[in-house]
Amino acid sequence: RNQVKELPQMAERSKEPQRQAVFDEDCCSDDDSNDEEGSESC
Repeated sequence: RNQVKELPQMAERSKEPQRQAVFDEDCCSDDDSNDEEGSESC
């Protein structure tokens, strides 16, 4: 039963990095329009 409880936790953790990665990509894409601000924010 312990393993079953760990699975959902791992699934939630796997979702968090994916969201962060997408956010970073959006930040980088926006940074392309602003190289000066982009280098700092990204």
